[in-house]
Amino acid sequence: MKKLFFMFSILTSLTAIGAEISFTHFGQEGNRQSYYACSYVEDQTYDVLDTLGATGIDVRCSGGITSGWYAGPVYVTARFDLPRINGSEESILEFKGDVFNPSCSINVKIIKESLKAFSHISILKKQDSCPFTDSNYYFQLKVLR
Repeated sequence: MKKLFFMFSILTSLTAIGAEISFTHFGQEGNRQSYYACSYVEDQTYDVLDTLGATGIDVRCSGGITSGWYAGPVYVTARFDLPRINGSEESILEFKGDVFNPSCSINVKIIKESLKAFSHISILKKQDSCPFTDSNYYFQLKVLR
């Protein structure tokens, strides 16, 4: 019995915890409308999740700017595995956007939606108002490892 329990505890400690986020972004920034290509949104979502420590990331997007010149909201779903946390270490992580890294509203949306899945990450400081596409945004996060 002890051997079986030991094997089960090893298996469960190695098994990743699956998570999923899903969101729609309509692209309103102040009095302006912005549209995004799904390839951009998938790449940005992947990068944010990877930076937060996710593994096994699979991002799917539909809508957005298409080859038929249709432009509409983007619909995003991402499935991934959360990192194992022992809670003994802390680190600080930052996301920044400015005129050289535009697309404020979609990046802020991706960061906020992604953070919902990571209970071990808290926001220390943020500036997430996006009146323009090239508005500055900033997130300072505390990450338990």
